[in-house]
Amino acid sequence: MLGPLRRSSASIPRILSSLVPRTCYSPSPLSALGRHTEQALPRLLAARTFHLTAFRRQYAATGDTQDSADSIAPPPGDDGIITKFQELQDRGLVHPNIIKAITRDMGLSTMTEVQTATINEALKSNDIIAQARTGTGKTLGFLLPLLSNIIASDASLAKKTFAARPPRTTADDIRALIVSPTRELAEQIAAEARRVTAHTDIIVQTAVGGTMRTHGLRQMQREGSHILVGTPGRLKDIFSDPHSGVSAPGLNALVFDEADRLLDQGFWPEIQEIMRLLPDQKQQPRQTLMFSATVPKEVVQLVNKVLKPGFQFVRTVRDDEVPTHQGVPQHLVTVNGFENLLPTLYELCAREVAAASDGSGQKRPFKAIIYFNSTAEVTLASSTFHNLRPSEPETDATSASSPMFRQTRPRHPLAPARIFEIHARLSQAARTRAADNFRNSTSGILFSSDVTARGMDFPNVTHVIQVGVPGSRDTYIHRIGRTARAGKEGEGWLITTNLEAQQLSDRLGVGRRTDSDTLPLRPDSSLKCAQIDMTREAQIPASAAKILTAISAATQLVPREEKAKTYLALLGVYGWLNDKHALVRKMNDWARFGWGM
Repeated sequence: MLGPLRRSSASIPRILSSLVPRTCYSPSPLSALGRHTEQALPRLLAARTFHLTAFRRQYAATGDTQDSADSIAPPPGDDGIITKFQELQDRGLVHPNIIKAITRDMGLSTMTEVQTATINEALKSNDIIAQARTGTGKTLGFLLPLLSNIIASDASLAKKTFAARPPRTTADDIRALIVSPTRELAEQIAAEARRVTAHTDIIVQTAVGGTMRTHGLRQMQREGSHILVGTPGRLKDIFSDPHSGVSAPGLNALVFDEADRLLDQGFWPEIQEIMRLLPDQKQQPRQTLMFSATVPKEVVQLVNKVLKPGFQFVRTVRDDEVPTHQGVPQHLVTVNGFENLLPTLYELCAREVAAASDGSGQKRPFKAIIYFNSTAEVTLASSTFHNLRPSEPETDATSASSPMFRQTRPRHPLAPARIFEIHARLSQAARTRAADNFRNSTSGILFSSDVTARGMDFPNVTHVIQVGVPGSRDTYIHRIGRTARAGKEGEGWLITTNLEAQQLSDRLGVGRRTDSDTLPLRPDSSLKCAQIDMTREAQIPASAAKILTAISAATQLVPREEKAKTYLALLGVYGWLNDKHALVRKMNDWARFGWGM
């Protein structure tokens, strides 16, 4: 039945159906933010100066600033900017056990620019608002000052106790609180905090949604907590519960990570309630550190409410610096219909895996995050790719010399890439496990919803592939930001149907923005499966026929319920489309010619 698909000039018979924006606003007066100072790096790092000039231009009304509020960092020297972690120990600023974990265990020696700017100022006990892109090491940028504060207030925590009965810590001994917009980011921050505190008695706990509240509370009550990392909803829940036993009367550090996203996602009421439940700063002084990729008006208002006068604004993005999304090569692929999406995606992944495995060493191992606009699409794509089978099993080399013991070992067609998925419907344990496994994989494919689009740090991601036009330009940009991190190269791909042509302009601004602001999306026609009309019989290349056959067979193994959920999800994802008849017709083509229903 599949014979025609295996020949060099193949046809697609109908039997396949049975086989298979940026916000603009008027700046508010700087005086509304209170007095603040500027921290600029010296000539040593002049190419990436941390300055307040742009902050003044964006948020200040002329005549309201005070020149005396500015302070410039001294030039490098004995009293200059510290750029090495070991120097923090040598100058007695950070305990040796913290530095040992960073330099010996984690293998780090030199600070990133964000770390240099934030650590040098935060160790002076200044409140800070830092504008920094993700992937710049900001987690250590706030952990070190935070840990220094904790140890300064209680030196007994600096050393690891190996006694049979270590000092008892309680759930009402929280010294530092870190607020994160997502569960994944909170877990990531907590994991790094545990690595940094490995040689101390400082206890790190998490409080995030999607986990058993009672289990988390019991763990805190049993083990205690010095650093609590959590999401706004769960933090509000446990701090407002008088029976939880969780409180922070000795709080000396408060961190808001991804502040712009905290506000974007509507967490301001929870943040207000959390602030109300924390000790009054007049009775219990604390340092507040705020990190944000952007500084819109809403973040400025948050700064005004939570940072003390005299705060430092640290900016690590130059006015003339090319944004990450402008420097990443980006390809636009338009497919003929929904039924072409997964074959085109498979063709792209297979091609890139092969290119990275050709033995030349010219390409890094293929490591991709593939974004969809709904959880149902993530699940369907992941299940389909998991179900892919090799066309010919490989012989195990260790037994090939002995015919008697010769065995065949099935090898996934995308090996060595491993396949993972993350979305909101997974349990927190499953999401954490998938994130850790993908993070530690040399080569892998992560199917994801937008839960990983911001803040999550996955090293060595070579490709970000987006299937379907995302809901906004900002979402597109944040997804692209998962690649080309830490000075490494990466590339982006956007695979869309011909139904979405208008949305490229309306949502992403493609074709109607200025040259300096437009996304560098370039049409790509190199993928053969993109333009095949699967609803008609046609002669196609054997390579494309092989891909269609593999995807069709894999789709047959996907439960019917997953397909039904995807069908319903598309009605929501494409709810903006006026021509609902055209949408349903295209969806029915996918069900018939892509799923064999």
